[in-house]
Amino acid sequence: MDLKLKGKRALVTGSTSGLGESIVKMLQQKGLRLSYMAEILSAPNA
Repeated sequence: MDLKLKGKRALVTGSTSGLGESIVKMLQQKGLRLSYMAEILSAPNA
């Protein structure tokens, strides 16, 4: 099914993991231009 999304733009928030991450990957495969936000987790001090 072609949704004619190639070249369109999308903003995805909450793309650190899970559903948001999967959505980003799927939209990239469909040819969308993406902006996405993901939380960067730092390692605990050892």
